[in-house]
Amino acid sequence: MPYMRNIQNLLNNWIFRDLFYSCNDVQNGLMLVRRVRVPIAQFLAGFVLLPAQASFGYRLVNVDLLAVGGAVTGSTTLDVMGTISGVATKLTAMAIAGLTQSTRVGISSASTTIQPDGASFTRCDINTPITVGVTGAAAGGATAIDVFLSYVVEHE
Repeated sequence: MPYMRNIQNLLNNWIFRDLFYSCNDVQNGLMLVRRVRVPIAQFLAGFVLLPAQASFGYRLVNVDLLAVGGAVTGSTTLDVMGTISGVATKLTAMAIAGLTQSTRVGISSASTTIQPDGASFTRCDINTPITVGVTGAAAGGATAIDVFLSYVVEHE
């Protein structure tokens, strides 16, 4: 009965807090993209890009940053953070030298550092958020940072 398959798919896929989830095939999760404009003050405070969700973890696929309203100054790097094996981990660290106004800096940029051996792309711990932060002094110059985040939500 084909309609039963459709009902099961509907029950196995849902949206919660603007995030789409699927229990159909957690090994090949659905890639999602989120774009967020984060005011620099909230970036400094550790803005939460993706909230912790019970029974789910996030896998980073790609991230780009773009400085809005000026070049980023003051800090050493702007970081995207997650938790791997119970340890807060910088998934990416983007040097501010590359973050001039309206320049989109990607994960493959020379000014971006990732974890060795692909650890930045392993699933983060279940029920932990993805956040942003800075290394070094307080960042300034730019009024906001556009974050373009590609990720997969995986069930435990």
